Amino acid sequence: MVLQVIDDGPGIPQAILARIFDPFFTTKPAGVGTGLGLAIVLSVVREHGGQVSVSNPPEGGSVFTVELPVEAESSIEPGRQFLDEAEDVLPVSPVSAGRKDRPQPVPRAVPQPAPRSSHRGTRVLVVEDEPTVARLIADVLEDEGLHVDVLLDGREALDRAGREPFDLVICDMKMPGLDGQNFYQSLARARNPLQERFLFVTGDVIAQQTQEFLERNRLPHVAKPFRVEELTEKVFSLLDGHLARGGRAAAAEKAH
Repeated sequence: MVLQVIDDGPGIPQAILARIFDPFFTTKPAGVGTGLGLAIVLSVVREHGGQVSVSNPPEGGSVFTVELPVEAESSIEPGRQFLDEAEDVLPVSPVSAGRKDRPQPVPRAVPQPAPRSSHRGTRVLVVEDEPTVARLIADVLEDEGLHVDVLLDGREALDRAGREPFDLVICDMKMPGLDGQNFYQSLARARNPLQERFLFVTGDVIAQQTQEFLERNRLPHVAKPFRVEELTEKVFSLLDGHLARGGRAAAAEKAH
């Protein structure tokens, strides 16, 4: 199944076109848009085994194309709650109804990328006070075969991290109550091994205090706006490093 949304405007500048589906990327003024609308659309479409793309045709305007496998048509409704939260989704233009000269694409099934089996079932704790952002991160990682727990409160997450085994923590820097810095420092004081498997997601990376904290503790981070691929690369780099360290430690123990 193929759905196209077409307009007859000036098109989308190439610099914006390259980042239009990135989480938190927006051309709106600060405080007006979240930049999550199209990122959520991408997440919902991928959840159903499809893909979404955008292009500027030579005759002008912009074309958003959603491709879904036929078997996904009957199951698309459960994802609609995410679409309700999308602020940046372009409305369907009546111009598209009158364009009969545009060739219609042939529907085709789009295979879902295979999860990385080496980390299937790995437990990740996402600590993020914005529900939409938390769910987006969880959807991306669950598509990769990881098991994700989402908590919106830093203190509750700290309690869970002390009682349950997690392989990785992804934490927002700015949160009410217990923020990201204090969350990490609490893990370090408790000598929780998760302090070595910690990834910050932050929009405050340019602040000097934030930079000093990240550099002093040698903490990996993903800066908003980020690409989905950037997030997954960081996550799997941390998990691969943890596995490698575990393997070396086991070999050293066996040697003794």
